[in-house]
Amino acid sequence: MTEQIYQITNDKLPQPEEVEALLRFCRKKAASDLISGRKTWINRYLLVHLACGAGLRASEIALARTGDLDEFGEDDLLWVRRSEGLRHHQVNLGAGLAAHIKEYLQLRSTAWGEYSAPDDLLLPGRKCRPYSSSALSISFRRAVEESGLSCRFSLRNARHFYAAFLLAKTRDLCYVQRQLGHANQSMTVLYLDVAPNLDYHEAQAAIW
Repeated sequence: MTEQIYQITNDKLPQPEEVEALLRFCRKKAASDLISGRKTWINRYLLVHLACGAGLRASEIALARTGDLDEFGEDDLLWVRRSEGLRHHQVNLGAGLAAHIKEYLQLRSTAWGEYSAPDDLLLPGRKCRPYSSSALSISFRRAVEESGLSCRFSLRNARHFYAAFLLAKTRDLCYVQRQLGHANQSMTVLYLDVAPNLDYHEAQAAIW
């Protein structure tokens, strides 16, 4: 039996204009929810931005804590947690995403009266417990469906988009490997074929 090799192909890669459209749609829905006193799209907007702008997996978003955002000089870094909630590696954030996280935390404090301790979940579920990966993937898909974009645009494909963008921008496999938290480059090199097809200037304008 022939072993199937996983490939990252262009059909798995959202385009910058699709990512920009999704984030714009989520931002509009979040603004409406803020006026109406709801939280659903405010939380969903951050979920989508973390997936597209930092390449986080659903499980990593679920485990993120409010104290995981670090400022190092002019750089904003986010600790990424893996199994058992332990810190695994850091990702560099674009200014737009870093500002979004800070504004979200400020909103939780001032508008919702939720003081956040460093160990509190960034996106808490019911009874302040972590969301399941499937719940976050479904929420992401809901955003895509309501925005009218292609159904192939999933949370997982958002990570593919981010990886291809980062490789197209930096051309540095080691850096991209660290950002994605890959144990070795065998996964990172899968993006070599699709990265040249991505306009990283447009991608950066959309997510960072």
